[in-house]
Amino acid sequence: MAEILALVFIFVVIVTLIGYFFCYRSIGMSKAIFSVIVIGGIIAGCLVLGFWFAAFFVWLFMLLFNASVASYLGLSALTFWKAWGFLLVSAFLFKGGVITVILTALLKIKRRK
Repeated sequence: MAEILALVFIFVVIVTLIGYFFCYRSIGMSKAIFSVIVIGGIIAGCLVLGFWFAAFFVWLFMLLFNASVASYLGLSALTFWKAWGFLLVSAFLFKGGVITVILTALLKIKRRK
C-alpha cells in the first residue's frame, strides 16, 4: 500500500513538472491558470504524502501492538484496518473528538447550575 501511495505522489510531481514545461512555456498559458494547476498539484501531493505518513504510523502501531500486547496477552493479531480504526477511535477519545466536545459541554452546564 505504501508503494502505491509513493508512486501516486511521484506521479503528481511529474505531472506538475510536465505541466510547467509544456503548458506554461510552450503553449503560453496564462500565469493564473498555471498557478491554479500548480497549487492543485501541490495540494494533491501533500494529501497523498500525508496519507502515506498516516499509513506508515498505523503500520508501525500494528507491528508494535502485535509484537508486544498481542503476544503477551494472547490476543488475536491486529490487521492494518483494525489498527487504523483503533487509532481513529483513540484519537476521538483522547485528542478532542466528538466525545470530548460533548463532555465539556456537559461540564459547563453543570458548572452554571
